[in-house]
Amino acid sequence: MNYGRYYEIKNIPKELRPKVPKEINMFVKEYTLKRIPSAISFYVFEEKEREELVETLKIFE
Repeated sequence: MNYGRYYEIKNIPKELRPKVPKEINMFVKEYTLKRIPSAISFYVFEEKEREELVETLKIFE
């Protein structure tokens, strides 16, 4: 759900663009998701929510 919110973000300076964290990098590559919206949506979650997301994404590996 968060991914869709950030799909239209443009004109972000290159220095401020977040990198895709290693925890979700393989998922992003496998499902050919856009990198910037994926990274932003990951960092929107709080720490515990991120851990739960990573555990859920491991199921898809």
